[in-house]
Amino acid sequence: MLFGRDQEVSTLTRLLDEAREGRGSALVVRGPAGIGKTALLGATAGYAEARGFTTLRATGIESEAGLPFAALQMLLAPVRDRIEALPAPQADALRGAFGLAEPVGSDDARFLLGLGLLTLLGDLAEEAPVLCLVDDTQWVDGPSAAALAFAARRLRAERVAVVFAARGADEDGARDEDGSAAQRLTGLPTLAPTALAPDQAAAILAEHAPDLAAAVRARVVADSSGNPLALKELASALDQPQRTGSAPLPPALAAPDAV
Repeated sequence: MLFGRDQEVSTLTRLLDEAREGRGSALVVRGPAGIGKTALLGATAGYAEARGFTTLRATGIESEAGLPFAALQMLLAPVRDRIEALPAPQADALRGAFGLAEPVGSDDARFLLGLGLLTLLGDLAEEAPVLCLVDDTQWVDGPSAAALAFAARRLRAERVAVVFAARGADEDGARDEDGSAAQRLTGLPTLAPTALAPDQAAAILAEHAPDLAAAVRARVVADSSGNPLALKELASALDQPQRTGSAPLPPALAAPDAV
């Protein structure tokens, strides 16, 4: 259950409902680390699965951010056999991206790659609506991000929805001469999850840390600034006497890991 995210979930499920009806589009879920972007993508995947979508997933990985087309290969691996049915120039471009032909390099080849991705998604959507989920987009390699953004901007009558999750455009992420992966999504509709209200944060703690004393719970809520991951990390950093209120809390609560 996602606490305090009814509005965001409604926006995402509406995106999928419209895609099922032949009005494809894309959305960028953008916000700081720990705000709940991955959880929202998970809820979206569950909604799609229950409605017969074909779901393709990719996650940006920091150590692979410099590897061209790493994320695109991850996304399309389950449907790679469908590339051969594409028009020959588009198929050649995708094969090049996957190391099965001469690598993509020229502007024309990059255009054909983006077009091939769009065509492939459209072909898949003839059989079942398609959901593409791309998490941690700030770590997606530049060529993959460019192809994904190209296709996402051109969705119209396809039964396809693309949902990206990314940190803010000014936060850390992979960069090349054309900017960051997150910046390549500029112009796409954005959903920005907000900080949880105190009562919503308290509800999360009641489920995940029910042993916290009331005063301790209030302190964790205040120090988390409404960040769902920070709530859980701050609570987990407390020892048992601190959790029950029998030992004083430190002047500033700190999570065991950065969030």
